Amino acid sequence: MPKGIISEKNDRARYYTWQQKTWNQEYAEYIKKHDNFEGVVWESEYTANKECEAAVFSQMLFGELFKDHFGPDRIEFEVNSYYSVCSLDNNKPFLILYDVMNTKNLTPAQRHCIGNYACYPRLEGGTLQFIHKWHNEDWPAFLNWLCDNWDRETVIYKMNSYCQSASMKDKWGMTFEDYMILTCQQMYYEEIYCGLRDNKFNSIADVNHIIREKTGNLKFVKSCDVDFGYIIRIRQKTIESVVFK
Repeated sequence: MPKGIISEKNDRARYYTWQQKTWNQEYAEYIKKHDNFEGVVWESEYTANKECEAAVFSQMLFGELFKDHFGPDRIEFEVNSYYSVCSLDNNKPFLILYDVMNTKNLTPAQRHCIGNYACYPRLEGGTLQFIHKWHNEDWPAFLNWLCDNWDRETVIYKMNSYCQSASMKDKWGMTFEDYMILTCQQMYYEEIYCGLRDNKFNSIADVNHIIREKTGNLKFVKSCDVDFGYIIRIRQKTIESVVFK
């Protein structure tokens, strides 16, 4: 696996140089060793964007999560420079954007790893990344806002109103709880975080079952009460268990 994508990047300038010069070679070597990327489309010219979370390999890993969730025969997933394009059952495609979830009190290795990257829908007339920033880069607070607005065509934050052609639920064809499972963000639910931390669950399947059983009753963790490093480690293991199974 190309280590530059999901391991420590404490020197961003050095990372960008690595990405420009060696990506194509390491990408080709990886593809030779793994044949599990059916249904994922990539373009060779999109190999050097400067957003770690939207790097090509990161997008491909999320493409594998989508394929695992929906089934490879239902999905087309296209990698682009800063975003992905997804189409389910030959329906109208929707855009997928990427962000770093947590930035405070984390080491460079924790910030720049797949366990700390997330994807979310495109917001027409604006960007959800700005709303994340308006929440002072507090990802649980952002998730709380996203949950409240997932089913709405018109979403509002502070004095801004964003009128959508369709709700995020309709665009992605899933409930908010399905989105959380698809993107392996179950650990941001307080009950699940505390339960896993206290070893009450044996597998990720148990976590998904709890989410579906307790829809509407789960709360998001509070930044002051949670070890984000722990969430990132578990989430990274979850993603790897899906992608490299």
